[in-house]
Amino acid sequence: MKKILFLLLLIGLISLTYMCSLDQQPPQPEQPPQEEPDPVVVEPEPEPEPEPEPEPEPEPEPEPEPEPEPEPKPEPEPEPEPPEKDNEFMVNLPLDDPSLRLYKGVVDPRSVDPHTLTEVDITSVVNKFNILPWEYAPTDLVDINANGVGGMLLRREAAEAWEQWRVDALNDGYTVLAVSSYRSRDYQATLFNNYLANHGDEAVLWSAYPRRSEHETGLVVDLSNSWSIPGEGFIDTPMGQYLAETAHNYGFILRYPKGYEGDTGYTFEPWHYRYVGKEIAQKMQQEDIPTLEHYYYLTVEQQK
Repeated sequence: MKKILFLLLLIGLISLTYMCSLDQQPPQPEQPPQEEPDPVVVEPEPEPEPEPEPEPEPEPEPEPEPEPEPEPKPEPEPEPEPPEKDNEFMVNLPLDDPSLRLYKGVVDPRSVDPHTLTEVDITSVVNKFNILPWEYAPTDLVDINANGVGGMLLRREAAEAWEQWRVDALNDGYTVLAVSSYRSRDYQATLFNNYLANHGDEAVLWSAYPRRSEHETGLVVDLSNSWSIPGEGFIDTPMGQYLAETAHNYGFILRYPKGYEGDTGYTFEPWHYRYVGKEIAQKMQQEDIPTLEHYYYLTVEQQK
């Protein structure tokens, strides 16, 4: 009980002490009321007008890529047409035929599959591509009694033309000698084989394989100013020039002219004259047609 009284007394004492301390503090002066500052009105900055968004440039429409031109398909090369054939000759000599053998640009007749003529007359082309029938022999051969020696033959029409030419040449001061004319098939074969044995393949430049020689037609005469076949220089002699300039008047042509070896198949022979008749000979001279091959090719082209 005493403890309780003591605690109560202690509490009362503490309370009294606290109250006395409050009374002893000086009074605080009143603070004048502070004027509140005018509120600053902050006007909001105007929102910047949004810059107009640039209109997007229209994307250029892509130019259509040109369609690639289709690669031209190579046209197949037409197969060469076989040479035209008729009773007279073969046109467009197939010199590009890989089966042919050439010697210095001239065809070796042994490599040719030739066309055999079915008719033979004064206009026929006989060469390495167009050959006489195997059994052919002219039936109207006459002895031209060349230079007073018998045994030299020509077909009658050619013989008569040659005789007139010879006489006229003599009157003009030229003694023209016929040194070779008609040859049989067997004789021509002997000549070719002899040349081949002595000269090899070079023989194809000037010697004809049997049945390819114009001498076998009886329409050819080899002319000279001596008793033998002259050389290429014969053309530069007065007689050589005379014969070349007058041959067409009698129906003859210089058969193997210089510069046309690939067309005729033989080297230049200024002594070798072939009878074709005045019509063709004069036409070739007037139109400057160099060879019988050219003449017939042009004739066929004009008829197409």
